[in-house]
Amino acid sequence: MDNSDKTRLNKEQLEAVEHVNGPMLVVAGPGSGKTHLLIERIYNLIQNDILPENILVITFSKKAALEMEGRFAKRCNGNKMNVTFGTFHAIFFGILRYHGIYTIDSILKNSDKLSFIEETAISLKIKEGLNKKWQVRLLEEISFYKNSGDRLFDEDSGFYLDEEDREEFGIVFKRYSEICRKYKKLDFDDMVTECKKLLESKADIRRFWQNRFKYILVDEFQDINKTQYEVLKLLEGDEKNVFAVGDDDQSIYGFRGSEPGIMKTFLDEHDAKQVFLKLNYRCCFEVVNAADNCIKHNKIRLSRPKQQTLKNRKKGEVVIENFENAEDEAEFISSEVDKLKKSGEYKDIAIIYRSDHCVSLIEEKIRAKGFEYDKKDRRIMFYELDTVKVIISYLRVVIDKAYLSDFLRVLNHPERGISREALNPFQNMDENMLISCNVIFDAIRDYYIILGLNEENIRLASLKILENDRELIKQLPPDAAVIYLLKKEGLYTDLKLRYKKHPDYPVDFDELLDDLKTRLSEFSSIEGFTEHVEFTSKAENDDSKPIKKGKKDLTFITAHASKGLEYDVVFVAGLQEGLFPHRKNLKEPGIEEERRLFYVAMTRAREKLYIIGRGSLYGKRTSRFLDEIKDSQSFIASNSSLSRNSSNASATASYSSSSSMYESSGSTLESFSSSQ
Repeated sequence: MDNSDKTRLNKEQLEAVEHVNGPMLVVAGPGSGKTHLLIERIYNLIQNDILPENILVITFSKKAALEMEGRFAKRCNGNKMNVTFGTFHAIFFGILRYHGIYTIDSILKNSDKLSFIEETAISLKIKEGLNKKWQVRLLEEISFYKNSGDRLFDEDSGFYLDEEDREEFGIVFKRYSEICRKYKKLDFDDMVTECKKLLESKADIRRFWQNRFKYILVDEFQDINKTQYEVLKLLEGDEKNVFAVGDDDQSIYGFRGSEPGIMKTFLDEHDAKQVFLKLNYRCCFEVVNAADNCIKHNKIRLSRPKQQTLKNRKKGEVVIENFENAEDEAEFISSEVDKLKKSGEYKDIAIIYRSDHCVSLIEEKIRAKGFEYDKKDRRIMFYELDTVKVIISYLRVVIDKAYLSDFLRVLNHPERGISREALNPFQNMDENMLISCNVIFDAIRDYYIILGLNEENIRLASLKILENDRELIKQLPPDAAVIYLLKKEGLYTDLKLRYKKHPDYPVDFDELLDDLKTRLSEFSSIEGFTEHVEFTSKAENDDSKPIKKGKKDLTFITAHASKGLEYDVVFVAGLQEGLFPHRKNLKEPGIEEERRLFYVAMTRAREKLYIIGRGSLYGKRTSRFLDEIKDSQSFIASNSSLSRNSSNASATASYSSSSSMYESSGSTLESFSSSQ
């Protein structure tokens, strides 16, 4: 290696790069320069007379593989080197294809998988089989099972299958597998399991690939699952020249079957040499210190020295705020973003969150201030939630500005026993066309009069209540109108029961209604609110005007999607028990993955980190993670007027206080449920 390149590596990086033979585990914390290290290690192997074609580099995404391949080509001044770069799935499928077992046409498309699941459900006469959400959920379960086996049935897997569900899953999985074999198809998970079967059963093929790939480098090793690790061991040969780079503190894909404990297993089984990359080139000391104070509460992790930061970098800042509700949280974040952008001091800003519920209101506030923002991943849109859509449909019917689709929802929530034949006159009409209430009501009435039923019939009576009350409801403010509809129409009980069976939002039903109430209370008329919904839905769906590069004010991104990225300023929003950490992972070992996810979110920040705690009207506590970083001296307590003066905001977080951030404050605000 050139001396100029050696000077760019710190002591630990140089030790890892110059390692040639035998297994090694490099524990690479956030911002520690692991990609640069991998490139230099490949280059150093070739400098030590290792043939490029004997080197295999495995990553977890196609994007990462292409980026690494490009950086290596640049390191070699454009000279062609036959090093193999690829994802686990691409490498394993390549092996299967090389031996003529499968072709490109064998790979199942997503649409094919859904079609096969539907065919499976129909053949087994499963009622839910035509439901797309059920199909997607089942495919997730199948994927997890292929990668992790019976771990699917563990309480911490996130799937929570009871005995009856397990039995049904076993039958469905068997039938689905039979259909895949019938059509000679395989999905991405099969690429791993089929490669494993091939290498285990064919010693000559196994030796062929062990001789081909004598040196194996694996990036993001903390994301490996059990099956992938078993295939890796089949490929490594007697020399066990595996160079694994990862950080078990950043293992966040348990729902895909990844197990951070595999890093410890690798160390023990291979008697591997270990190197810790201690220097964080990305984050300021204040962020590193706060993040370390949180992650050290995890038990399932390798022991390691605390990360260090560059000595000459400027002082950073960690700000911790705690609010009673989502509205005050959203107002604070949007105001802070406004200040930060006006200061011109920071290049990029990100709002990082656990799930959609954490930021739906924040996004509306940000949009209202005129900021342009980037969406790094598709989120559930609040006004597209099934429960919310039903309520909005009722409001449109009340003001007689409803679409046919709105009437279909109203007639089915609650179920009124009205025959679909009553709507035959409209069967060829586009569901997104506006239609008068009187036209719909008259058509239904005429249908039943022809059948000899009068208006006292229970079917028509339930409809008549809505018809007669429209004028009254129309005069009410939107939030009061919804309370009236929920109570008088029997809608509350109907929607709550349906939501319990098929929740599409990570909060309790009453909290969902409270979120809606917050939005409704900003409008003086139902019409004003429904127009806002139309505008917001269009804005969220409108991809026809992409934001030009460099013009974005900030980024919205989930904690999972933020892995590998970095920003000058980061807001971690929605820190409430049940949201972040997620309600499905409040027990061990799931809580440890939630803590790792929070750690990842925190360490995306270069200069300034905001940690935003949130309580609720329903006694929900702010996240335990805020308590866990209380020993950190790296934060400042905000003196924002919102925190001090808002009647709906809790006291600003201050860890010198004797009160626990875990405790929730009471509230006298009226809720939907209290109106019942």
